[in-house]
Amino acid sequence: MSNNKCIICNQDKTELWAKKYKYAAVKCLNCGLIWIDPLPTSEELNQFYTIYYKYRVSETKLTEQRKIMYNLDKNWLELFIKKGKLLDIGCSDGSFLSNFSQDWEKYGVEIGSDAVEQAQQKGINVIEGSAKETLNFGKKFDCVMLRGTIEHFTNPAEAIEIVSKLINSGGYIFFTATPDVDSFSAQLYKEKWNMFVPPAHLFYFSIKTLTKLVEKFNFEKVAEHHFYPETPYANITVDHEKVLSDFNLIKDGRREEVTNSPAFWGNMMTVLYKKK
Repeated sequence: MSNNKCIICNQDKTELWAKKYKYAAVKCLNCGLIWIDPLPTSEELNQFYTIYYKYRVSETKLTEQRKIMYNLDKNWLELFIKKGKLLDIGCSDGSFLSNFSQDWEKYGVEIGSDAVEQAQQKGINVIEGSAKETLNFGKKFDCVMLRGTIEHFTNPAEAIEIVSKLINSGGYIFFTATPDVDSFSAQLYKEKWNMFVPPAHLFYFSIKTLTKLVEKFNFEKVAEHHFYPETPYANITVDHEKVLSDFNLIKDGRREEVTNSPAFWGNMMTVLYKKK
């Protein structure tokens, strides 16, 4: 499905940013948002996510690494809010929500039926569906989380509009594990950036473009952070050596010899916004 107009500024002037497999990413020349155009069909996405979830739960090492990240994300959020009604959009099997204490009243929504079943077995109030289905809770929330989620949406603006209706005045929307397309790695590697993974990731935000999007729905930025050295993915010496080597290859016109980027500074953003 074609998506020629930018969802943030509604302009239609774009340039090619990168291409991988059959997927082209274009950049809005007005605001800088990057997205896959045309977007995959619903059938393509359904086929992809059937395989994706099975792979996600079968990778033991990645599961253990995510547990460490869940704690980092939770602890950072709780610097600003420590209790209340909490909704996780794209909650998978509820593992992230499970890290939060009983001071929180926890809810989730997830498109994968297998993941929903596992989350419910953890005692979490989870419904199956997209962001639209969260309206069925009939509740207002003190914090809505999108952990590694917004980049997967086919229409992030529509999703954030829905989320804005769910949050109490003075409540928060929390983005984390979100690829930052303004990062050094994204700009250097482009199609070989390890976060450029269509059709999983369809929209590529920076803090600037994400802020422009949520400001349309009456949110203001509270804080931002980029996790890297404290993560289980970082090997600072090895990562720096690879990036320097790849930088030189690209500078010398040998881009075809470059492999996917490593974990690196600025790759993943964590941003908290407050509803006015």
